This record gives sequence, C-alpha cells and structure tokens, in this order.
Amino acid sequence: MRLRFRAEDVTRQVMLQDVTLAPDGSFAIYERRTIRGNRYRIRLWRVELDGGAPEPLTAATDSCTHPRISPDGRSVLFLSDRTGRTRPYVMPASGGAPRAMPAPATEVRGAEWLPDGGCVILRAGSGRPRFVVGDREDPTARRITDLAWRADGVGVRDEFLSVWSTSRGVRPRRLTPADTEVVDAVGVASRGRILFLADRRPTAGLMEIPQIWSVTTGGARLRIEADPPGGAWALGPERTGRVPFVGGMWAGAPLWGTWGLYILEGREVRRLGAQLDRSVVVATYGDLIDPEAEMRRPLWIDDERIVALVSDRGRVIPFEFGLDGSARPLVRGDIVCTAVQVAAGRVVVVANEQGNAAELFEVDAGKLRRVSQHGSRWLVPFRVDPQPVEVTRAGASAMDAWVVPAQRGSRSSPGPTVVQIHGGPYSSHGPVLWLEMLALADAGITTLFANPRGSAGYGEAFAHSIVGRWGGPDGEDIDRLVNWAVEAGVADPSRIGLLGLSYGGFLVLDLLSRHPNRFAAGVCENPVSDLVGFFASSDIGWFAGDRGAGLELPPVDPAPWLERSPWCRLHKVEVPLLLLQSEGDLRCPPGQTDLAFAILRSLERRVEMVRYPQEPHYMVGVGRPDRRVDRIRRIVDWFTGYL
Repeated sequence: MRLRFRAEDVTRQVMLQDVTLAPDGSFAIYERRTIRGNRYRIRLWRVELDGGAPEPLTAATDSCTHPRISPDGRSVLFLSDRTGRTRPYVMPASGGAPRAMPAPATEVRGAEWLPDGGCVILRAGSGRPRFVVGDREDPTARRITDLAWRADGVGVRDEFLSVWSTSRGVRPRRLTPADTEVVDAVGVASRGRILFLADRRPTAGLMEIPQIWSVTTGGARLRIEADPPGGAWALGPERTGRVPFVGGMWAGAPLWGTWGLYILEGREVRRLGAQLDRSVVVATYGDLIDPEAEMRRPLWIDDERIVALVSDRGRVIPFEFGLDGSARPLVRGDIVCTAVQVAAGRVVVVANEQGNAAELFEVDAGKLRRVSQHGSRWLVPFRVDPQPVEVTRAGASAMDAWVVPAQRGSRSSPGPTVVQIHGGPYSSHGPVLWLEMLALADAGITTLFANPRGSAGYGEAFAHSIVGRWGGPDGEDIDRLVNWAVEAGVADPSRIGLLGLSYGGFLVLDLLSRHPNRFAAGVCENPVSDLVGFFASSDIGWFAGDRGAGLELPPVDPAPWLERSPWCRLHKVEVPLLLLQSEGDLRCPPGQTDLAFAILRSLERRVEMVRYPQEPHYMVGVGRPDRRVDRIRRIVDWFTGYL
C-alpha cells in the first residue's frame, strides 16, 4: 500500500551521484548521499558489476566526493571534508585507511590522476587574493574590478582556481598563473602536458568564455590550443592524439545556444553529431536529480567512439558519437542520466527512471541493467510516476507535459491544480517529478509541469524563440497548458495555482500580473522581478542580459527592460502570493523578492515573504534539510488554504 508523502519525509532522501569505473570494467565506485543529523553525508560505495552487493568504502561521519580510480585500478582518489576543509585523499580501491595527499592550503575543488598514475593534478585556490584590502581574515575593504566577482554557492571569488600538481611526499606546485580561473583540467599522456580550460583574454573581467590551453607537467610553456567562439566547458581524456570536449560555436556563448561535442586533433577542431541539434548537457533538473550533474565529461568507448549525455525532450540519454560524425542513443526511455563512466567497453550510468530516485545501471544491448538497489528504496512507499501528455498548440508542435495526479480526494470531478514552471529558462522538465509534487498529491492537489518554448532539449530554434521575449511565447504555452487541463477535466478553472523557482518565479509574477483573474494563488521562489536590478546584482546578470533575455547591455534605454520586468505590473495582482527567498542567493538576489513584497504589501494585498538564512539559489536541492522541509510544508499549506 502506498504511503502518504509529507514534507518531513524529505529527510529520508538518498541520492546516488558521481561514479567511477575500474580500468578493466570489473567494479564501480560511486557516491551515495544521505541525510543524518540535519546534514548531508556522502559515502563512497563499491559494487562488482558482475554480481554482489554494494559495500561502503568510507565512513558516514564525513562527506567524500569526486571518486577517481587510478590507472592501475588499485587506488581511489577522492575529496573529503573530514578535517573541516575539502582536501584530496587516496585509499585502496578494495577498502582501507585513507591517507591525505599534499595539497595547497586553500579549498580543493577537483582532483584527477595523470595518465601514468604517478601524479595527481588538483584544482584549488591560487593562494593569491584579488580583492582584499588589508587583513585577509578581517579586510578593510574589497576592491572590485571584474563583473564576475562572485558566484552563487561560492561567494566572493577572491582567489581564482589554479591547477596544482602533487604526489606523495612532494610539496604541491601551482602550474597555472594566479590571475587565471581554471574551469577544468586533464592530463595528456602522449604529450606530457596538461590541458585546461580558462579565459586568459583581457576581456575575461567582463565575461569568461573558456579557451583550451596547455601547460607542461613541470609548469612551463603555457600555450593556447583552441579558441571555440562559444567556449569549451568540459574536457574528456586524450586518446590517439584526440581530445573530446563540450563547447559551443556561437560567439559569446549565449544561454540559448546548443552545446555540442567537439574533437580537438592537434590544433584543429571539428564537431561530432552536428545533425543532432541537441545539447550535450544535463538540462533537466529537480530535487531528485544530482545538483552537480549539468556538465559531464565525454568519454571514449574505443578509438572510434565516444559516449556523452545528451538532453532530448526532457530526457537525458547516453549517446554514442562516432569519429565519422554519427550520433545515436545507446538506450531509450523515460530516463534522466546524471553521470556516465566507461571502461573496457562497458558503460555505466547513474539514472532516474520516471518517478524513481537514481540508481546505478549498466547499459547493455540497448537496455538498462540495474546494478544498485539502495538509491531508490526510500522512495518506493511514496512513488508516483508522472503521466506524460502532449498539449497541442495552434500552428506548432505539441508541447511535452506531465501530470502528477492528486492521491487524495474525489477523482470523479476536476480539483485543485498547481502548474509548476521550470527555471533557466533554457533548462527543462522531464519524466522525473519533484518532491513538492508528491506532497501536493497527498494533499489532494494535482500538479502539471511542461516544457514551453525556450526549454532545452528541443533544438536551438526552440530555445531561441523566447530571446528578447521572456514571458511571451513561453507564457502563451503555460496559458495553453492551463486551457488543456480545464478542457480535459483535470483542473477546476477556479482552483488553479502557479508555482515557480528562479525564471519560473519570473513567469509566476508575469502571468499573475498579466492575467489577474485567471489564477487563484501563487508561490514564487527566488524570482527575477526587475531585469535592470538583476543585471546589476546577479552573479550572472552581466551574462544573461543580452545572451539570455536578448536585451541590450548596458541598459542605456530602460524601456525594453521595464516592459519585460514583472514589477511594473504587480499592482494588478489580487490573488494570495507566497514569496520564498534564499538570503544567500547570488543568482536571483533577495532584492528581487523584496521589491515584489514591498509593492504588494503596500497595496495591502495578501502576500507573505519567507526568507531562508544563508541558503544559495538552489536551496530546493542542496539547502539544509530542515529548511527544505519547511519550504515544502509552506507550499502545501499555501495551496491547500487558497485552492
């Protein structure tokens, strides 16, 4: 019998995340995140691919992430916060006591084996502050010269990330300049060099669009290898003198552009699978999906084939790309893959199937063979699979949408319904639901979610269709979704609510203000309400202005910025509105919510603002567990009360 899902059941959540494979393909080591004592704990687990139960490798008292098995298969490299600061460790791949690797004093964000296994490269702070005036621990001031001086979830970027080399008994050595931010790095066996992604142009202070650079393992002869117009964002390993990478060819790296798979041969770059018109990223997100999954490395299957994750109509599928330019899915179905690894011709993925939490699978003859069982067991008593539907639109292709039906109350007549709108806007919903949808279903409320125009996974033209028109075509599609729900007898037209986070919050405010009599209530989380303020205060406002919203930067002419900003119409909103805001959010800063609250409260409308201390933009997936519980409880109570 299915159990009711309540907000506090969030603390039961388990999530499988990153994975690494032994070179001979015999076993995998992966991350398993749990919640204990109101904190996340990530343990490393090992499982034999040909049979046997998974076994833990690390203790549950600390978090261990980013596992990498050594080239000889005997050791595993990983990062751990066991000392209060994230550091690199190595332990036997069969289990045993970890030992700390030498590392710089700053936080370590990444660690990789060099191909010969004799050395490790790290991505860690350069050790040279950029902005501090006076004492580093208690600065007199910060002198800012770059637009990208902060990042959500990171804070002030006072130090760039550098590449460091380290090995046992050897003091770590910085290999890249302290004035360069390194996005990714891999070792290249055939050339004795390290490839890394960084923007070293004078314009990097305005916008960082990574180029491909190399440096010798001794830290000499820095040189540029490739400069894709849209940047390079994830590097794969070198093989037969070729290096795959995820990048773009649109100048300026617009947010709506397709991220493709490319090959660097010498200094020549060519695209693989150009006919695909899909992005090689994980564009689908939600609180059942690994929050760090967006950009995964492409990996070699053999000398002629590469595997990479591709977003397609809300699903994320492992695709095989051939050096001949071909591209084909290795498996199909309602799945969202969030990690992939390859060894000895075997392909394993971490994937969510429909309404399930993630498990580890092997791709075998076009199908997924389950390897683990303990990533989704916690969700089984509550599971509801979203029901896919296609919503027709005049003169356009059908829109992909999903329904999570109410599990309580009458099913013989239309009932209260919430439309949940995804953010981005150039991301997507998929067949995986969100935990708030389970809680709403058990409160007797149906949830609808869809991929309107602008969503990723439908081709470049589909995403570009909302550039310069945020809230226009996509708002029309949400309106059509509501019409469909009423016509299909799914929703009571007098009991429809809107729910959205980030750009989804923008659309909630926009739709409530443009259609003041259409909806009964709204919940708006970390929204954009004022595009001029967003440009100036968001960590990516300088990037999203013209490359996402299609507005001229800087905003010399305020008219188009105001016309697209929901705050100018908020005086029309009459329905109850709950505003949720993460106070540490640098993506959509609190001032965006403050503005909406101040306008509506001064007009004596039914508005309430709830603020969560210190939390980043994506609190829904990474926030402190008790705050995630509080968030879902408030969403359910708000819609239960007003629908």
